[in-house]
Amino acid sequence: MNTKDKIIEVALDLFSVNGYESVSVRDISKAVGIKESSLYNHFKNKQDIFDTIIQVCTEKAMNQYKDLKIDQTLQGDFKVYDRISEELLIKISMDLFEFYVTDKDMSRFRKILIIEQFKNKTIQDVYFKYFMDDAIQFQTQLFHYLMEVGALKKSNPETLAYEFYSPIFLLMNRYNTLDETVKKQIVEHIKHFNRTNAN
Repeated sequence: MNTKDKIIEVALDLFSVNGYESVSVRDISKAVGIKESSLYNHFKNKQDIFDTIIQVCTEKAMNQYKDLKIDQTLQGDFKVYDRISEELLIKISMDLFEFYVTDKDMSRFRKILIIEQFKNKTIQDVYFKYFMDDAIQFQTQLFHYLMEVGALKKSNPETLAYEFYSPIFLLMNRYNTLDETVKKQIVEHIKHFNRTNAN
């Protein structure tokens, strides 16, 4: 691991335990084992470190979407969901839940945002965007599409997005693992959602 990557790794650890505001550049450089002046060879300031963390985590999320073969849906191409089975929807939901909750980088990133959301408006905006607004917007567009092609009953797609995502968001904030209890709750939620809304 090169020095720049080590700085990111250490910053993720420190920020996720102590919060962004409580950690200084000096704290990071000391934990990395370099002089504070040396850290500035790689980053302009603490905000630059945090911005890089956002970039790293965004790229990691995009790679996960590619692995699940759903990355094209982010560009508005929802055809992959035309005839999606309940089993595949459950699998994708489980895989994404596990990624955001148990992946080392994504878990620490999420903790930073949760810790700092009431102290730092910029970080609050990032948290809302990544774990609320983007998810609701994406699912609203998806459900609108599925209503148009007749896969879902006609209703308000945004309301349906809140109905689908809220229990998953609650579980994500309640548990730090995808154990059998969580799996059962996700499966039952998705099956109930399908029974209620599928045509």
